[in-house]
Amino acid sequence: MDQLRCYAEYYNNAATEQENTCIAEVNLNWAAATSTDFVIKTDGPTRAQNQYVFNLLNYTSASTASVRDEKVFFLPAMSGSKDGGESFVNCKFAASNDIAITKLSETEVLFDLIMQQKSLDKNPACNSLFAMFGGGDNGKAQKFLFKATKESN
Repeated sequence: MDQLRCYAEYYNNAATEQENTCIAEVNLNWAAATSTDFVIKTDGPTRAQNQYVFNLLNYTSASTASVRDEKVFFLPAMSGSKDGGESFVNCKFAASNDIAITKLSETEVLFDLIMQQKSLDKNPACNSLFAMFGGGDNGKAQKFLFKATKESN
């Protein structure tokens, strides 16, 4: 119960100081009819916050490497109910981050980051929610390129 309370407080407050308080991430079913269905069960172990940091770095050559992170997550969207009131629809989304790292010299590294999000739902309420949070171009990738320089001591 303490772990669930921790999750609920984190999601309710969106408090950044609590980011590492709860070890694992949980997906909630806001459309659940019973309390036992509120926490979505998934196969495999629970996923830690910021797990991509611990993903396996693949060395593709002596001077290049890459890492990929994929995640499926759920968000609630408000939807009208049959009795005219409001109810929640559980919306399923996917996100991926690909990072390619290239060594330019002994002191410089180039990072090529590609971030992509998409809606896995056909429900119009879910697609409206996705568009509201900047996902208007469903599946369109955002690309970033930056260089890091090692500071000398």
